[in-house]
Amino acid sequence: MTVEKLEMKLRQEVENVAGQVFKLESLGGHTGSVDLVIVLRGGHVGFVRLREPDERLNLKSGSSIYKLRERGCTACAVSREDEVQRVIMYILSDAGADPCWQMFQMQEKRKKEEQL
Repeated sequence: MTVEKLEMKLRQEVENVAGQVFKLESLGGHTGSVDLVIVLRGGHVGFVRLREPDERLNLKSGSSIYKLRERGCTACAVSREDEVQRVIMYILSDAGADPCWQMFQMQEKRKKEEQL
């Protein structure tokens, strides 16, 4: 499945649950950033990076997803049609807003700073 077809499938599934998909235009010099912002009912927002089927996540894409997650956002990459429903469930789970996750992230950040 091409990235375009994957995006269409994701848009269709999000619209089926009364959500909206916004496509982000390329930000000058920011290759590897997320492609879509998905907004679901109840204020659930997620950032999604689309990839070719079974394409490995490159360093820049992984870094942008990591930075969003570090700030408490729900962010992920999708490359296959069978991942579409999981992406929607992940966004609905508010994984990035979990206080335990945020505390863990802060502790990990402190550990890294102490090692330097």
